[in-house]
Order: sequence, then C-alpha cells, then structure tokens
Amino acid sequence: MKNNKRIDWGYYLIVFGVVTFTLSVYLFEWFGPGLISYYKQKKEMEFIIYGGSKEEAEASIELYNKKVIALKKVVDSTVKANQSIYVFTNDSSSINRFSLSPNIKFSKYESSPAPGNSLLTRNKEIVEKISSFLKYEDSLGYFGSIEKGNHTLTIKHYRNLNDSLVFKLITYFKPTPEYNERPIIKSASKTHSEKVDSFKIRSFKYKERHLKNLKESSGYSAAILRPYYKDFYDNSFKFYFVCLNRNISKEIFQKYIDYLLEGSLKELDCSNCYIKTLKAEITAQLKTVKDTESTGLTN
Repeated sequence: MKNNKRIDWGYYLIVFGVVTFTLSVYLFEWFGPGLISYYKQKKEMEFIIYGGSKEEAEASIELYNKKVIALKKVVDSTVKANQSIYVFTNDSSSINRFSLSPNIKFSKYESSPAPGNSLLTRNKEIVEKISSFLKYEDSLGYFGSIEKGNHTLTIKHYRNLNDSLVFKLITYFKPTPEYNERPIIKSASKTHSEKVDSFKIRSFKYKERHLKNLKESSGYSAAILRPYYKDFYDNSFKFYFVCLNRNISKEIFQKYIDYLLEGSLKELDCSNCYIKTLKAEITAQLKTVKDTESTGLTN
C-alpha cells in the first residue's frame, strides 16, 4: 500500500527563515561595523571633496557644463560681430590683437575647487554669475583689453545700449624725475607733489560732444594732458585713442581723431602716429568638464 505523506512546507519555511536570520545576525556582527564604517567614511570623504554627495556633484557638473556652453555661444557670436577695431596710437610695437571677455568677475577661489571652496559651492557660484550675465548681457557687455608691459589696458566696453559715442585716451609712460617733482594742482589755492615710479597709466574719457568742442577749448584741454606727454617723459611714452563703446568706420574715426589733435593733443608731435587695426581674440574661458575622471569622481 502506497504511503502518501504530505510535505509540510510551512515547517521548512520556518526553519529556513530561522537559519537565514541567524546567519544574517552573525554576518552583520562580523561584517556590519566594517561596512557601516566604510560607507560613513565614503560619505564624509565625498562631502570634504565635493561639498555633498557624488550624485549631487554629478548633477552640479552637468548644470555647470550647460551654462559654460551657453556662455561660449554668446561670446563667440560677439567676437564674430566685433572682429577688428581701430586704435589711433604712436605705438609701433607688435601689439595686433585685443582680448575680448564677458563682464563677469570670477574670484581666484572660483577658478578651481579648493579647501573651503568645494566643487558644489564653486559650480553654484559660477552658474549664478553666468546666468546673471546671460540675463543682463545687454547692460553688462564685454571688455576688450591689450597687454602693455605688466599692465592690462581696457580699450573697449561693448554694450547693447543706445548710448552716444564715448572715446577713451590712454597714456602709458615712464615718468622722469621732473615729472615726480611737478606740482599737482588740486584747487586754486592748494598744490601738492605726487611721487611715482616705474610705468604709469592715465586715461581720459570723452563723450562725443566733448570731443567736438575740444578745438574751442584746446588751450585748456592740452594743459590738462601736458604733464603726461610734454617735458616729463622719455621715449617710453605711448598713447592709445579708441571709441570705447562701439565699432565705427575708419572714416568716422578719423573725424574724431582730428578733433583730438586740434584739442587735447595739440602740442604733441604726432608725425609717427597712425591708425592701427587690432583683431579680436577670446580671453581664456571656463572649460567644460568632459568626464567624471577629471573631477576626481570615482565609484
């Protein structure tokens, strides 16, 4: 006679559960503290390096990359629209380019992650500044500059505003002892001397209407500039005259050069002065992060 015994699966499940639970307890006692310590240390290290979790850092990098790419597009567009400018100068050196950069001020601490300036904090601040620039690009504009010796001379400030023409005259020279000892008139009744050394930079801005009136007041305007180019400099004296806020044709620019030569630079020997064409180049920009390896992100 066949013996049909019914298998009690419930019993086996209970036994299996007890055994599994017991093993789990032992495994946790053996490996648990080490695993907890490992993940705790991992999270602490991520916070130290990134300022948050790895996932937060990756999201931050993605947003950072998008903003940098967006900034690059608008800067490239501006450079294409302003590929060259005219500068009236007596400088025959090899300066033939000017750097163009968006009007965004990044601190040295934002250029790369560092202790006290985590990747998340750095990226957040840069993203906020780029976003603000893209929103107010028309009013913030772009700066154009040239390098002269150890100095950076700002020769352009482009903005998408309907401002009247603004011109800028920059003088660059190495003062002589006579210049150092000259009296500086602060008011009709007070004078004082200013001690300087090495190369000096002085700049003067003119609105369009002021330049047109320089001829009538040539004696006064020339007197203002005389200390910067007459009797008080050696052959190092250089000047740069530009239209600061727009690009204008060479013919129109020449008209304002004539105003300047009839006024402020009336006494300057300008036999070697000429109009120089400078080509635009983009100032070194922020770079995108191409992959997680370059940020130190690891699994």
